[in-house]
Amino acid sequence: MNRLSVIGLLVVASVLCFAGWNILHFTVDDAYIFYRYAANSIQGYGYVWNPFPFLPVEGYSSLLWLVLLDVSWRVTGISPDITSHYWSLFFSYASLGLSAWILMRFPLKMQFEKLRLPLMWLLVFGLLLHRNFITWSSSGLETSMFNFLVLAWLFSGFLFQESYRVKHFIFMALCASAIYLSRPEGQLYLIATLVCSLVAFWLSKNRVFLLLLAAMILLAAVHLSWRFSFYGEWLPNTYYAKYTGPWPEAGVRYFASYVLENGLWWFLLLLALWWPRIIWDKTRKLAASYSGFGFRGVIDHYFKTSAISDSVLVTFIVCLCYYTLIVGGDVFEYRVYSASVPVVFFALLYLCNKFLSTKKSLIIIVFLHVFLALPFAWLHWWEARKIPPEIAANEDRAVLLEPVLPKGLKWYGRQLDSMQQWLIPRVICGRHHTQVHFTNYLLSMMPEREQYGTWNPEAIDVLPAQAVGVVGWMLPGVAIIDLLGLNDWVVARTPVKIGKKRHMAHDREAPIEYVMAFKPNMWMDFNHAEIRRVSRPGPPLKAEEVIIIEASWRQRQGLGKSEKVGD
Repeated sequence: MNRLSVIGLLVVASVLCFAGWNILHFTVDDAYIFYRYAANSIQGYGYVWNPFPFLPVEGYSSLLWLVLLDVSWRVTGISPDITSHYWSLFFSYASLGLSAWILMRFPLKMQFEKLRLPLMWLLVFGLLLHRNFITWSSSGLETSMFNFLVLAWLFSGFLFQESYRVKHFIFMALCASAIYLSRPEGQLYLIATLVCSLVAFWLSKNRVFLLLLAAMILLAAVHLSWRFSFYGEWLPNTYYAKYTGPWPEAGVRYFASYVLENGLWWFLLLLALWWPRIIWDKTRKLAASYSGFGFRGVIDHYFKTSAISDSVLVTFIVCLCYYTLIVGGDVFEYRVYSASVPVVFFALLYLCNKFLSTKKSLIIIVFLHVFLALPFAWLHWWEARKIPPEIAANEDRAVLLEPVLPKGLKWYGRQLDSMQQWLIPRVICGRHHTQVHFTNYLLSMMPEREQYGTWNPEAIDVLPAQAVGVVGWMLPGVAIIDLLGLNDWVVARTPVKIGKKRHMAHDREAPIEYVMAFKPNMWMDFNHAEIRRVSRPGPPLKAEEVIIIEASWRQRQGLGKSEKVGD
């Protein structure tokens, strides 16, 4: 492959990636939660939501992302509301570059070697034009970093299966450790890597793999010990606040909506057609190993040829299935599937390389995969732009595509619309335009950040809120009571009312007595788009009162489990 052509392609891709990042640039309200934790760390309070006398609560989803924002702030002096977006862009560039590198090393048949450069064009522009990939190149959340680490982990796992070089497994272990610190589901990636290290040791008897195993276990032990010693819990508070039971009926619709909107049915159709043949080929090879060397031969053959690659692939699929069938999707627009965009491309290329014999058929199938991901996703974005900001900020209705589609495609749009109309009112799959306008609306309500920048434990200002990100960042000197429980221990363990209609991560309701015990003197006035300050009937809230309130309510709440909620 011509190196200059590849470099030129990547330069063009870099410019286009920045353009796409700029067009879809947005910040979700939850990102400001990270910013508040980082700000409190800078002030010397540690990673806490409300400073002392409030007890520490782990209300963020990614320790690694928080540390990155914190360190960046300390080194550069630039606040995380700015740096977070450039870090996201950086990791999107990294994913783009890594994807190109993977394709350069991808094993192709001899007759397909001349197609490597055209395939790279399809890969790069397929990623840059894929709305899900480019959407999560910003947001202020850890998504772009997590996606890059997962792609790197998968790639290193396949490299190690191919070469059994220690350096590849070291990189795999480093990626697994970073993934573990990036998202709660990172535990699965770490466990899978631990299993792979045992397999690698069993095959090679190289003690380096045992050292890596011990290092990863030590990392997990240190992290869990720190979490328990600082927060008093083995799991993050967000787990208790969000999870109230499996919700497969939501997850299936979330996945089906993603498939329809991004034309993924084409890939799933080919997968259903070809995957059984792959399983059959593997079965025949294992049977041949058994006939020659018995059960030990089967184990040796499988471990040497497939165990590591199968483990990393299954781990990735299990994580997607967990969010789909157990969690029920995600509050945000297809965020949990964003890591799969380059992975699906390479899976399709693997299938085509294995079962096709002509260049023309390969190019047609891959081109269709890239093309089918474009029209409905971008049509949705275009139609959403027509919604007035004041309406979009409170959008609880789906953007309908059926009315704007040509007659022959209205049936397709009707299926997609029906999924969205079920999901959106349940706070699932919150679309990009809603997040943009909702965050801007919250920012328009806020006073200057410096106005409430001083924390005074002898006269604590208190504001209860549901959407706490922007509020928490813009009011650093105010105690924010998180009514949804993400950053509140008591609310996160409040039982859900029986029969209540489910809403993603919005099922918990703060006890009124608990909220009023803090004597709130600030409220969010959505009617007038402002923060309203009211006078307290008694003396200011002091540190001693907060300590008593939290202790009594934690004892009272205990570890009460949620009741079953309705659909």
